Amino acid sequence: MLRVLFSLVSVFLVGASVGAQTSWDFRFAFSHVFEAHADQYLVHQQNSQKHQEGAGPSFWTPIQAGVPAVLRYRFDFPQPTQQIHVYSRHYGTNYSLGVGQSSLWASRDGVQWIQLQDVPVPQGIDVRVEYDSDLPVALLGGSSVWLEVRMLRHSGSYAYGGAQFCRHEPGYREPTFSVEARWNSSPAGPLPVWTPISSGNSPGPRASHAQTYDSLRDRVLLFAADLAVPTATFGETWVWEQGAWRIVSPPNSPSYRLNHSLAYDSVRDRVVLFGGWGGQYLADTWEYDGTSWAPVLTANHPSPRAFHRMAFDAARGRIVLFGGTNSAQEYGDTWEYDGIDWTIRTPQHSPAPRFNHALAYDEARQNVVMFSGWRGYGHPSDTWVWNGADWTELTPQISPPGRDSHAMAYDPSRQVVVLFGGWFSGGARLGDTWEWSGIQWQQTTPASGPEPRWIQSICWDGRRVMLHGGSSSTSALGDTWSYGPIQGAFSAIGSGCISSNGVPALTCATPPRLGEELILSVSGCGGFRFGQFLIGLDRSSWQAIPLPFDLGVLGAQGCTLYIASLAEIGVGTGVGGSATLRATIPVDPFLAGQVFYSQFVSFNDAPLSRALPISASNAGAVTIGS
Repeated sequence: MLRVLFSLVSVFLVGASVGAQTSWDFRFAFSHVFEAHADQYLVHQQNSQKHQEGAGPSFWTPIQAGVPAVLRYRFDFPQPTQQIHVYSRHYGTNYSLGVGQSSLWASRDGVQWIQLQDVPVPQGIDVRVEYDSDLPVALLGGSSVWLEVRMLRHSGSYAYGGAQFCRHEPGYREPTFSVEARWNSSPAGPLPVWTPISSGNSPGPRASHAQTYDSLRDRVLLFAADLAVPTATFGETWVWEQGAWRIVSPPNSPSYRLNHSLAYDSVRDRVVLFGGWGGQYLADTWEYDGTSWAPVLTANHPSPRAFHRMAFDAARGRIVLFGGTNSAQEYGDTWEYDGIDWTIRTPQHSPAPRFNHALAYDEARQNVVMFSGWRGYGHPSDTWVWNGADWTELTPQISPPGRDSHAMAYDPSRQVVVLFGGWFSGGARLGDTWEWSGIQWQQTTPASGPEPRWIQSICWDGRRVMLHGGSSSTSALGDTWSYGPIQGAFSAIGSGCISSNGVPALTCATPPRLGEELILSVSGCGGFRFGQFLIGLDRSSWQAIPLPFDLGVLGAQGCTLYIASLAEIGVGTGVGGSATLRATIPVDPFLAGQVFYSQFVSFNDAPLSRALPISASNAGAVTIGS
C-alpha cells in the first residue's frame, strides 16, 4: 500500500500538468555504467544521454598481435527496455604494419554475446570506428545491456594504440570511446502479469494432469486423477467457465490416469485425449463432445506411453503428437490424428527422442512449437517447429534454460507462446516465465507469480493464459493463475453537486495503463475558479468518518465526499469550466491492477444559497492496466 501511495503521489505531484499534454521522455540513455575490468561505476546519474571515458592513466593495449584488447560496460536501465539505440564511437592510432580489427559486441546477461559490428581498421592516426543502430530484439526486455569493444592488431611491432580506450584528452581529440544509448521502455502493448484466481470450488491439488480450451463453448476442460484417491477407477472432468470451476459427471469417462495429453480439435468440436499411465502405460484414444466421453477405436495409434505432448494444428486440421516414454524407451516419433485414424509421419528432420517436453500451436506462424524436455542424458535447450511436413530446429540467440515438465500455451491476443516453470537437472523447480515471438525467446519479469513448480497444466482460456496446479518441491498444488495484460478501467462513483455552471463531472479519457498518460478531466465547473483533484487509496472511511460523507453538515448542501484524500493537486479552471490533470504512469509492474480514487472539488463555485461556496464532482475508481 505504501508503495502504491508513493508511486501515485510522485506521479501526480512531479509528473502532472494541467491543460497541456505531458509524457515521460523515454529516450534517455543509461543510468548506470559498470566498468567490468575496473570493477567500479564510472557514471551514476539519471537521464544521462552520453557516456564518455574520463581522463585518466588507464590504457588498454593489445601487447601481442592476435590478442584483442577488450573493454566492457554494463548499462542499467530504470525499467525493462523495449528499444535501445546505440551510437558507439572510438578513436585510435594504428601504427602497426598491418591492419587492425575492431568489433562491437552486445549481451543481455554478460554471458551470451551477439556481434553487432566487425570492421577492419587501416593503418593511420585518429582512425574512427562508429556504430549507429538499434539493438537486436534478442537484447531487449531486461533492465541491463552489456556492450564490449574488442580491438585487435594483426601484425606489426607497434601497439595498436586505438585500444587505449580510457584516455580522453580534452582539447586534443574527441573521446576515445563514447556511447549514446537512447532507450524506450514504453511497451508495444499492455505488460502481462500473473494474477491468482480464487474459486470456491476447484479441482484442488493436482499434478500430471492436462487441460485445453474448448473455443465453441468458451470454457476450459481439465481431466485429472484425484491424487487423494489413487485407487479411483475413473478420472475427473472439470470445466472452467464464467470465472469458476465446476466438476461435471459425464455418463462415460476415461479411466484414472496421469501424464496423459489433451488437445481440442476446433474443426470437429472434440476434445481428444490419448494415453497416459494408470497402473500401466496406455494407448487409448478418447473424445469429449461437450457432454460425454467416448472411446475411439482406430486402425493405427501410437504405442502405449505417457509424458508425450499434443497440440492441434489448426491450419491443417490435425492433432500432432510427439515423443513420450514407456520407461523402457524414449520416443521421438511424430503422429497426427484426423478424427478417424492416427498416422505416423516420417519427416526428413526430427527432434531427438524425449519426454516431458512442451508443445503449443503458434497460430500466427501456423506451426507447432516444441521446447526442451528430457533426453536420456539431460535437458536440451532446443526449439523446434513443425510445419505439417517437417521439423526445423531454430537457433534463437537467447533461449530458456533446458528443462522438462514445463508447460506452454499460445496467447492469440499478443501472438506469443507462453512458457512457465518446469524441472531442471538437480531437482530444482523453476518459476520463470518466457515468451516465444516466432523469432526469439524473451524472459518476462512479472512482479509476482506462481511459485516454482513442474507437471502443471496450462492453456488459453479465451481471454488470458490460465495455469492450474502442478507440484512444488514438497507437495501437489491446487492454485489457479491467469497470465496476461490487466485492462485499465475508470468507474464513476456517485454524482456531483451543482456549481455555478452546471454539475461537475469527472471522467477519464482513456483506460490507464503502465507507461501511458493518465488524463483525468472535469467539466461543469464555474469559469475562472480554483479547484483541487483529490487522490486517495480508500473510499470506505476518512479519519474514522465513514464514507461517503454528506458535506451538507458543513454548509455544502447536496455535495458528497466520496474518497479519503492523501494528495491534492491544485488547478485553475478555464473559461468553459473545465480542468484536466495529466501524468504518465511509471512502467512498474507492481502498479498493474492497483486501484486508486479521485474526486474534484472546486472553490468559490456554488450557488449563492450554499453556505460553503464549493462544488464537488463525482468520484472515480481508476484501475491501472498493465
